[in-house]
Amino acid sequence: MLVSRIWPARAFLYAELKEAGLDVYGVDAVDDLAEALWRWPGRFGVVLMDPAEFPADDVVRAVELARRAGLSALLVVGPWDLDRLADRTAGARMLRKPVTIGAVVDAVRRALRGG
Repeated sequence: MLVSRIWPARAFLYAELKEAGLDVYGVDAVDDLAEALWRWPGRFGVVLMDPAEFPADDVVRAVELARRAGLSALLVVGPWDLDRLADRTAGARMLRKPVTIGAVVDAVRRALRGG
């Protein structure tokens, strides 16, 4: 499950994850994430989110939704996001920008394997 409001970044991540053979569903709102997790329980293994342009409360809610669904939460964060979210997103793995797409794909694969 890919959550991002930045369309070019979301499209690029989506394409790379699909090319890596992963099933990907992308949304641009936390309400859509909640609906997808409710509609298709068990379909997703990881919530990957770029928190840029999301209010901190939405990011916290996305991490909590992932945890309640038994999923790993991965956040691709810049320094500004890390500063505003670090204390509120316990349990999420932070991938710090700049990060390569390959590193993000590897992190998703590791999370799917439970590592």
